Amino acid sequence: PLTTAFSDFQNRITILHLHGVEAGRDHRSLAHLPIPARGVVIPFLRGFSGSVSLELFSLDLLQDSLSALSGMMAAADEV
Repeated sequence: PLTTAFSDFQNRITILHLHGVEAGRDHRSLAHLPIPARGVVIPFLRGFSGSVSLELFSLDLLQDSLSALSGMMAAADEV
């Protein structure tokens, strides 16, 4: 699972590749990042000093992903 991978390898992870999955298709907006994954990814990003790769194939998906990521980070701050 994602939690185990982050825990076991957190000091060795230098790049994090992110994208959402929608209707079985990957490389979608982060707005489609599964809720359980958000609960692991967002806290990990707080202390992460490596690179984050958003592999998306259009400007619209990138803009939507950046907005979604900003919202996820803000919501995590409220908790």
